[in-house]
This record gives sequence, structure tokens and C-alpha cells, in this order.
Amino acid sequence: MKQHSEFVIIGGGVLGASLAYQLSLHGREVLLLEQNEICSGTSSGTVAWIGPFDRQPLFMEELAIRSFLRLFLLEHELDRPFEFTVTGSLKPLYTEKDIAAAQKAAEMGAAAGYDVVRILAPEDAWEKEPAMRGNGMIAARYEPYSAHINPFLLVDSYIQTAKRLGAEVCTFTKVLEDRLAVMDGTAATLCRDNKLPILVFDLADPDNIARAVQGENVGTLVYEG
Repeated sequence: MKQHSEFVIIGGGVLGASLAYQLSLHGREVLLLEQNEICSGTSSGTVAWIGPFDRQPLFMEELAIRSFLRLFLLEHELDRPFEFTVTGSLKPLYTEKDIAAAQKAAEMGAAAGYDVVRILAPEDAWEKEPAMRGNGMIAARYEPYSAHINPFLLVDSYIQTAKRLGAEVCTFTKVLEDRLAVMDGTAATLCRDNKLPILVFDLADPDNIARAVQGENVGTLVYEG
């Protein structure tokens, strides 16, 4: 790991990864440090759903829409796909209050220059999604640009592209910096730099060594994905 860099980024989540990519894209020297594995802090409960709507004040709406449109370009810029799929979404509206809220969202999008929310009559919504027929709605909120994305793959694609552009990415730095007594620091560095997996298990059980050598499921296997 280099000791000096023009830019040092702490954290390998989506913000750190995207920043590493952008700086590397513009020819800057980048070192990214992550105490665990890349994207290890991403919630497993994420719905991976995105949509450019309902941001206040107006400049936030404009920023959200531009950020959303940027994903279309990233599909072609980054080295790996990240499952960006525009599906659109429908939400049934049951009251006049629901319709008024949807209309406000549509007006905000229009003020920003984009058609991000539409109000559909029930029969138009049923044509798009027959399962909604007969549920008592009086209208539907349609968001044509709602989409799904794989946050893990997006971060990985940022990182892999940044590395190709010259960024250095160091993972599991907490083991080295804190000198955790799970293994020798030189060995940890060797495994990290050469992408060798590390098997951490309890040596108090004398049978664990033999089980590990035989490839049995013992302990925790740490590796760089």
C-alpha cells in the first residue's frame, strides 16, 4: 500500500466508490481504504428501487432527476453491468387527497422540465397492470422512470473501473491498522495484495486444523470478491 496519495478516500461504500471513479477518470492519484470488504456496509434489506420524484425544494428535484439520468450513461461508462432496469411503477389512488398529492408531484417534475409523474384513469392503469382491476381506486399514479438497481454491483463496478484507471484500493485495513491478533500483519498484507483467501478458525479445538486442510466447513473464510 502506498504511503502518499493526492487523494485518500476513507470508506468503500457507494459514495467512496463513486468518488474514486470520478477522480480516477480525471487522472487524479487515488487511494481508497476500506476497513472491511467493499460494499460490506450496504443494507441487505434494501429494496434497490430508485425514482426521480417528490424532492423539495425544486433544485433538489432537478438534482434527483439529473442523478437518475446519469445512470443511463454509467451503464456504458463502467466496466461491469449493475442491473439497472427501468420498469415504471403504478400506485392506486383512492381519495381526492391522494390525487392532489400526485398532481403536486407531477407539477414539480414539470417545473424541473421532466415528465416523472402522471395521473392515469383506472382503465388506463388496468391496461398496464390487469391485477389492479376492481380494487376500488379512482385513479393511479404512474411513474414511468421508476427503476431497480443492484447496489452491490454498482459499487463493485465503480471500484473495478477506478482500479483500471489507476486507483489503488485497499481492503481489510482495520486488521493491519489496529494490529488485530487474528494473524501476523505481514501475512495479512501478503494475502490482501495477492487476493489470497484467509480462513479464520478456533485453534483451541485441535481437530479444526485437520478439518480445514480437508476442506470442511470450519470457521470464516475471508476473501476479496
